[in-house]
Amino acid sequence: MSGTEVREVAANAAAEFFPMQQHGSLPCVKVAGCTVFVYVLDGKLRVSVDLDEAQEYPWPTKWVSGDVQVPMRITVQGETVFSAED
Repeated sequence: MSGTEVREVAANAAAEFFPMQQHGSLPCVKVAGCTVFVYVLDGKLRVSVDLDEAQEYPWPTKWVSGDVQVPMRITVQGETVFSAED
């Protein structure tokens, strides 16, 4: 495996799930410094991505004004609905 593949496997293996603990908290998954909240609110499924800790993972991207740019692809039922991979 390449160095990139090793980092990806390690990041995926270290993923954490945090269920809702009390009213007001939201369930989420944390992978490679990124937190993804998936929850139901007002009868809708909502997905929110928080990149505040993304700098903890060595993303192979450029830094702009001190902020990391995380390459991302979002799919629904296998179809890409958002892509920011460059």
